[in-house]
Amino acid sequence: MKSNLNLNKSDGIVTLERLSSKNAELVLSWRNSDKVRANSLDERKIQLSEHLEFIENSYEKKRHFFVVNIHNEPQGIFNVNEIGDTTGLWGCYLSSTNTIRPGVFPLMVGLSGKLAFEELQLQNLRSEVLAQNIAPQRLNDYLGVTRAGCRIEKRTSTSSVDVICYHLSNSDWDDILVKLDKLLQSRIREGLNAVRFPR
Repeated sequence: MKSNLNLNKSDGIVTLERLSSKNAELVLSWRNSDKVRANSLDERKIQLSEHLEFIENSYEKKRHFFVVNIHNEPQGIFNVNEIGDTTGLWGCYLSSTNTIRPGVFPLMVGLSGKLAFEELQLQNLRSEVLAQNIAPQRLNDYLGVTRAGCRIEKRTSTSSVDVICYHLSNSDWDDILVKLDKLLQSRIREGLNAVRFPR
């Protein structure tokens, strides 16, 4: 559901569309990129049929996936999965091409928080990052997102990896937004504030 872009209005800078069969092949190309697979627990290449089945099942399992567009250009995807009455688990990955840097990853944090705390009315938001994936750890540390432990996880291959867990509560969200505001370009910040979540 891309809206017509008016660059003079902040409500068109950042737009979202739900993950669907219409954008499945584009998103799958990002998911199957070497960089995303290297930083995923499941590092194998996903087949289109498997991906389409996953999308179909996500609706009934309270998994909310959105493709993020900036100036009408797809930049990546983020999700918040409801894993309890008050808790969500979020994640994201960026486009393998075209990504506007820096700023897209902090935008994803902002979008996930807005979805979890403002739209879904959750109280807690968790995330998991492979220990080898340094950039999200640096951002989480800067923002003050709490580290909630580490565990060793088996990957789909024969290797095991360390997974760092993070926790963010609704009561801390305003403080996180203040720090995100300092990282985001003014127009992207305006877009985040004006964004609407498609139903």
